[in-house]
Amino acid sequence: MPPAQSKTSSKTPSSALSRHRIWDLPTRTFHWALLLCLVGAVVSVKTGRMQAHLVFGSSLLALVLFRILWGFAGSQTSRFRSFLPRPKAVLACLKAFFQKNSPHIGHDALGGLATLTLLAILLVTSVVGMFANDEILFEGPLAPLVSQTLSDNLTFIHKQLVKVVIALVSLHIAVVLFNLLYKKDDLVSPMVFGKKDLPPPLARQAKTLRFAPTARSVFCLLVSAAVVASVVLL
Repeated sequence: MPPAQSKTSSKTPSSALSRHRIWDLPTRTFHWALLLCLVGAVVSVKTGRMQAHLVFGSSLLALVLFRILWGFAGSQTSRFRSFLPRPKAVLACLKAFFQKNSPHIGHDALGGLATLTLLAILLVTSVVGMFANDEILFEGPLAPLVSQTLSDNLTFIHKQLVKVVIALVSLHIAVVLFNLLYKKDDLVSPMVFGKKDLPPPLARQAKTLRFAPTARSVFCLLVSAAVVASVVLL
């Protein structure tokens, strides 16, 4: 079921809203852990702590791999098929971009597009970083597998992609603040607590959401961590 958006929510009194679970714990934990790793990766490289940068970068790659697995095996709102950015849905979201009080379940089309784009760029950035070097003493775990020239070129690409990631994250924060302050749609609290106040039409749909067992998320995380560990310790 793709995330739905209420067409009458702008006229729905707060007394008619009811709180329902829309995000599972694994997705919420991933979201904040990813932010922590992003900040840690940027700060560590800026301060010349390359070993810490490797730890944050490797953790970030494991998280991205986990999210990809969870996009197929996770809860209903976390699965990619629930928020694939279909052209018509994207256009509808763009037309309703300035509409106030337009809550939705999970990601809307624009949110889905942003999520998939960020995951793809983070995946490429992290993998390329494994071949990069700091032009002094440090090099990524896969750098010895390629020539110095290729490693240098991949280092340049890695740095440019990091700028793209920072720009996308900044845009994401700006959109979240816009939704909160202008549209009165709080996207932060649901990603912290998992629940959101919904009008009756969406509340009925939220009651039918299916959530994957937490044990499945642990398995996906272990698989992702094992893949990255095998690369780092190669």
